Amino acid sequence: MGHTALLAWLVHNQGADLCTTLVALSATQNSESLGWALAAYDDAPAAEALVRMAGRSARSAKALHWFCEQRPATALRALSQVLAEGSLPKGTATRLTPLLKTTSALVGEGLPALMQNLAPAAQRLLAPMTEALDSTREMAPRSQWPAVLAAPPWAGRTSKPTTDTALDLAVMEVPAAENWGTCRREDYVLGAHPRSKTPLEACAELAQYLPGWTAERILRLQTVPAHIDGFIADWQAAHGHAKYNGRGGPISAATHFARYLPPTVALAFWNQVSSLFSIPPRFNEMMARFGVAAAPGLLNVIHNEAISSPPITWDNQPAFFFAQFMGTTAVAPIMAQAMARRPTRRAMARGWLRRFPDHAAAGLLPAALGQADAARQEARAALRALAAMDGAQAIRRAAQRYDNRTVQAAAEALLAEDPLHDYPARITARSKLPVFWQPAGWRHPRLRESGLALPDEALHPLGLMLSFTADMPQRYAGIDAVLAACEPQSVADFAWDACQAWEAAGCSAPSHWALRALGAVGTDDTARQLGALARRWGAPGSGASTKRIGWVLEALALLGTDTALLQLDALARKGRALAVREQAAQRLSEAAEVRGLTPEQLQDRVVPDLGLDARGHLMLDFGPRQFVVGFDEALVPHVREWAGDRPGPRLSSAPRPRASDDAALAAQAVARYKALKQDAATTASQQPARLERAMCDGRRWTPAEFRQFLAEHPLMRHLAQRLVWGVQPPASANAAPANGALFDPPRALHSTFRVTAEGEWVDADDEAWAAPAGWDETADSAWTVVLPHPLQLDAEQIAAFSQQLADYELIQPFEQLQRSVYRLPEAEAAQHALTRWVGQHAWPGPLWGLQARGWERGHGDDGIYNHAVRRLPEGGTLTLLFQPGLDRSDPNDRGAPQTLGELQYGAPLSGLSPIAFSEAVRDMVSIAR
Repeated sequence: MGHTALLAWLVHNQGADLCTTLVALSATQNSESLGWALAAYDDAPAAEALVRMAGRSARSAKALHWFCEQRPATALRALSQVLAEGSLPKGTATRLTPLLKTTSALVGEGLPALMQNLAPAAQRLLAPMTEALDSTREMAPRSQWPAVLAAPPWAGRTSKPTTDTALDLAVMEVPAAENWGTCRREDYVLGAHPRSKTPLEACAELAQYLPGWTAERILRLQTVPAHIDGFIADWQAAHGHAKYNGRGGPISAATHFARYLPPTVALAFWNQVSSLFSIPPRFNEMMARFGVAAAPGLLNVIHNEAISSPPITWDNQPAFFFAQFMGTTAVAPIMAQAMARRPTRRAMARGWLRRFPDHAAAGLLPAALGQADAARQEARAALRALAAMDGAQAIRRAAQRYDNRTVQAAAEALLAEDPLHDYPARITARSKLPVFWQPAGWRHPRLRESGLALPDEALHPLGLMLSFTADMPQRYAGIDAVLAACEPQSVADFAWDACQAWEAAGCSAPSHWALRALGAVGTDDTARQLGALARRWGAPGSGASTKRIGWVLEALALLGTDTALLQLDALARKGRALAVREQAAQRLSEAAEVRGLTPEQLQDRVVPDLGLDARGHLMLDFGPRQFVVGFDEALVPHVREWAGDRPGPRLSSAPRPRASDDAALAAQAVARYKALKQDAATTASQQPARLERAMCDGRRWTPAEFRQFLAEHPLMRHLAQRLVWGVQPPASANAAPANGALFDPPRALHSTFRVTAEGEWVDADDEAWAAPAGWDETADSAWTVVLPHPLQLDAEQIAAFSQQLADYELIQPFEQLQRSVYRLPEAEAAQHALTRWVGQHAWPGPLWGLQARGWERGHGDDGIYNHAVRRLPEGGTLTLLFQPGLDRSDPNDRGAPQTLGELQYGAPLSGLSPIAFSEAVRDMVSIAR
């Protein structure tokens, strides 16, 4: 007999005599069976024991929730008494409080009478619930409700509108394209493998399995492309029905060596042969090598992934990842399916729609107007999402290609469909919500105009909308209508109460929408609450799974605000579990992609404020003594004692508590300072190098971005005040940017300024900076702020600002004003490479360190690190050669000095921007010996 069955038998036969024993056992035991045994008694001691057990262990949470449903009055008395005692840990009390609200709603009108027999502390705890359940308070009349709540589309007698006519359309192809977004195609070439093959060797590997073909004959196909089809036909005739056995043979050769074939042969063989078997290793190299021309093979690999069990991926780059960069109509159904069925891939799919609207519309319109099936539903949902992203014209263009009025009318009907009818078929007038849904005790949404709260009757359809919106390709339109009519924070508070009730009920997986829906209706406060929830669930002993924390990360990514990104970044860096950190990093990337943020813009938004005040300080209170924390040029924190109304001299070490200090306050202050130092060491230390790269690359910020993320940011202001900044006029008044919106080759500055400790902008004369005519600090401003390179400043500006910094005893975080600059001599302008350092030596350490200066490590056919590449923001690359090379697998390789070769550009050096040339020479001077 099992434990549960034994306890059930004892309860049935021993009755009340056993209750005292069970209550005594509950003080030391946390078993689930004991929790259910206590739940069998409608008895105050048993109920209180069950509450305490649930507080200690999540194993008894389901039993407690069942008890609250079945015996709400007894449960409410026990909950309020135990919580009022204050004996439970703070985290436990936080988790059980939502259950108090839910149970109060179950008690309903009997709550005031029940409270009369409770202790004063318990009464105070239940007082807010009594107010929430007050039937006399004024609620919004139905006439003021949002229409979607007053008359939900699923509550009517008529069914969802459908399009009766099904059209049989072929896909009208759109020329293939590729768009790698903020990624770089060449980054996915992994380079040489220890078992790399030459083209001739690869041909020989295939020739041994194909009689009549020699390695030389296959190699010659590169110059006679017309014969490639014959070669592939012969291969398929010989091995078309073979299966991969993992032990070599023709299929192994086809999947492993195709990437080493001559380009034309490799591409054809990849698309028609090697991509059909298993999932080829390092297939990402094929995509980076050939781009969209290799898309047919990529579609084969996606099919292979779909039928693999478990799904197989190589190098952590599944084929779907590369599909998001390929613009072909054949990719469209894959993306539509991902939006409908794969929440983890939904962000990538939406990014693909934004990049390739014409390919999406052309590839999905036939299915969207075709026979009623799953593909039709997925296609229509994806096209509606595309239309919401300003893609309606792409859909109209796709319809116009058919030159058929019926098709065009059907497309217009699709665009004109009421988005409120885009809800799951399972939602009907009889749909119910989980038992934890007891909103009577929760904070209710309030209308914007009248301020009145929505009554319980209006909250059921809102709950149904929350239950399915997180699974839709885009937020349900009914949610938008509610947010437009109600105060957004009140809706977020209501949804948070629902999430807490779900957690108190045991966090059941089928109802996890209560958590994920926060991403659709949450605010910045919600983002902070979600971050705290993820950290609480990640703590040892919480009992929360990585999957449950993943739902929090999904909600944060869907929310996507700057505060949500900050929370994701913190979890990606400091999450306890590796799986949580990896998921958070992936969600952070997805959220940035949805918002169209570049990696640089994302880095701006995830710099933590470390709990500093608006002026960038932190006060440490020791009681009779106070200290203020500041930061130096490297963002290393330091402490000064606060004397009167101003800080005193800088202390050589952190303050230590004295006997005269308040012991509790001093302990808190010391712990806070230790945590600050740790956070600063892990995050703040990266910021000076980031700004130095921004100076060298010509990074630009809008005035609003500059104020928010630099000049007025609690942490970054310490760096901004030590640097000189420049203002550039709108592009129409000067040279147009050459490379996107963030980076720009050097051009004339309108003016320069420095940010003072008070946040004011001053010019080279230390006078208030005069804003130019037409200056605009809105989010859409065409004016930009840059971090000028000394080549962009004249000698007078450098001298004046240098004197200012010296007067205020400010040290720059990196060399800006006193940076060494180098100009291209006339004699070298026509050269394609710099040969000044050929034959000189460099130690391995500085060569490894080039990566911190923005260089990438390259390697030759043997996998040895023997060249470094610097990608230039204006396009092109610089390549530094050296020999004999370093072991790329061992960054600690400190072998013999390396002999330097040429610094290659591949075009006349006169085409290099002055800053790019100067920085390259500066780097070379730092490593050459």
